[in-house]
Amino acid sequence: HGGRVTVYYRNSAKMKEIPYGGGVIRFYGTARIATDPAVREKIWNNTVPAEQEKDKDKSGLGILIDVDLIEELNGKVIMDKNS
Repeated sequence: HGGRVTVYYRNSAKMKEIPYGGGVIRFYGTARIATDPAVREKIWNNTVPAEQEKDKDKSGLGILIDVDLIEELNGKVIMDKNS
């Protein structure tokens, strides 16, 4: 369906550090699979160790998301690429 995605991020443990309601943010954008080896390596290097442990042979895919909109759970816009 054209790669459109919504990513829901919540970190209640860091609620007081995250300046958005309840530590919750939604990201909307278009996802694509990274095919360039250098980009895949950069994604791997920025992946948390717990996730790297689950894919020691690096057979997983690297996904990039071109973000169009970021909003709080209540709908308040944090960033709109088109504004």
